[in-house]
Amino acid sequence: MKLKAVNLKALIRGMPPGGFLVCALGLILLFPTIMHAQDDQPPASDQDAASASSDSAASDSDHDAVPEPGSTSTLDSGQVANHSGSSNSRVSALQWGHLAFVSYDAFYAYDSNFRFSPSHPQRSDAGASRALFTYAIGNERESLTIQYRPFVLVSQDQQDFDFGSSIVNFHMLRHMGSRWTFNLINIFSYSPNRGEFIDATISSSFSTGNVVQQSFSSITTELRGASTANFSNRIAAHDTVTFHAGYEYVNLSNHSDSISEQDNFQTTNTLNAGVAWSHALSSNNNIGIGYNYDRKYIQGFGGNSQFHSLILTYNQKIRPTLHLRIQVGPSLAVYDDGTPNRKALLASAVLLKKLNNSNFSALYTRDYSYDGIISNTYHDRFDGLYSRNFTPRWEASLGGGYVIDHPTFTTEVRSRTAWASLAYRFTQEWGLFASFSNAATEGGLHPFTTRNFLTVGLHWSGLHEK
Repeated sequence: MKLKAVNLKALIRGMPPGGFLVCALGLILLFPTIMHAQDDQPPASDQDAASASSDSAASDSDHDAVPEPGSTSTLDSGQVANHSGSSNSRVSALQWGHLAFVSYDAFYAYDSNFRFSPSHPQRSDAGASRALFTYAIGNERESLTIQYRPFVLVSQDQQDFDFGSSIVNFHMLRHMGSRWTFNLINIFSYSPNRGEFIDATISSSFSTGNVVQQSFSSITTELRGASTANFSNRIAAHDTVTFHAGYEYVNLSNHSDSISEQDNFQTTNTLNAGVAWSHALSSNNNIGIGYNYDRKYIQGFGGNSQFHSLILTYNQKIRPTLHLRIQVGPSLAVYDDGTPNRKALLASAVLLKKLNNSNFSALYTRDYSYDGIISNTYHDRFDGLYSRNFTPRWEASLGGGYVIDHPTFTTEVRSRTAWASLAYRFTQEWGLFASFSNAATEGGLHPFTTRNFLTVGLHWSGLHEK
């Protein structure tokens, strides 16, 4: 059996230091006081995303437990949730002080095209497992959460050993006085160009009305690092001003076993900053306006660009079970290589609906954030998610996403993902799950490529009510 190990240390050394410098600065600011906080708050839970994740055997999925960075999209002011606040009502059964073992999955995976190759599809049968660990300290005023999700996949058919696919995240929060709040999120992820796990294209939180988009499957191995920092000031009882800045690094490479296919490397560095104002009209709705500036450096295409955008936001909880958020505003893209400037109307519409035993989420966006394809202009994206609890033990969900990228250096790129899952819980902690997905990409530098992915496995969750 041939062994092939992924050297994460080498990948990290090759990554520009911008994202990690931001994280280091946050640690310097926060650790002097956090380390003296002896409040044993439990680690972050994922209860708000239970209905949004397709990879769990129960409603306490760990998919949303991993905090996502503030998007470089102009449609997000960069505000983040408190993953370590005292409002957490769930703890882990396996917890050692501030360290908790949150969940574990072991499963069989079938991939009809594990290299996502357009001309030489290769099937794969594999055994895989992944786990989620969290370390959280702090109190209501300041907190630090570190989350780590390792992933291991062993395939006898392809005679290789894929180790190191993982996600490491840092989330820091500090209240400075009665008005100022500092938030910092840093995410590092490495994803080989083979099937890992079936995740929903979006995850939603009904408590906040926010929806997090996941990147689409592609032909490439993805190395991504991103940091977002926010300073919020409550200038009045109903008014808040937020200053935000961020950095994102993405490296896509195609490691193919085919002689006729060459490795392609695409890299982008994005710096962004902006300011936003929000006003609470009532406890259930608010309005806001914000300006965002993004600077993109794309290696290999000469597609360096900058974006200026003005965004208007309307957010309303129409009733306890229905949430609506609309964002719209003009945007200007300016290119360094002489390509004519582009103007666009950015838009986002989010609808979240809770029924008796089911949840529904729908999202449309037009923006320029990273979605799995490196691009220097705008894209249109559609996502949907529906989940239902038939009994306290049985749960099913289905959904999909579709995106159209409009890069200036090539033709349109279209990507789609559709998936479905079924879960059965036979105890509070243990359950079984099965999921299926189909993904496809076509256009630009990517010939039509498709894959089917099936997983069947066992899920354990240590989370339980206090």
